[in-house]
Amino acid sequence: ERIEDRAKKQGGRLKRTPFLLSCTFLYFCMVCPVLVTTKVCEGMSMSCAVGLVGGLTSILEQSLRLSVIVALSGFLLGAFGDLNKTIGKLLKGEDTL
Repeated sequence: ERIEDRAKKQGGRLKRTPFLLSCTFLYFCMVCPVLVTTKVCEGMSMSCAVGLVGGLTSILEQSLRLSVIVALSGFLLGAFGDLNKTIGKLLKGEDTL
């Protein structure tokens, strides 16, 4: 009920469009590493990749590892932000932030 009341006070759906677009972009960026890896590795089998020392397989491994590290960092940053908000609400009351 509070969320619906707050949404009515802030305006209609048109005012929430930037937020919705930013969420859409976030989810697109979360899926990008999988899409890039799938397109680049298309037609490449595991037996074929074993023969490649360095080269394409090495670059794919490094980029995939970097993508996973960035995604994990984002998850940890979000968890820290939620923890910070929870502690702030405990100390200053429910209506803060």
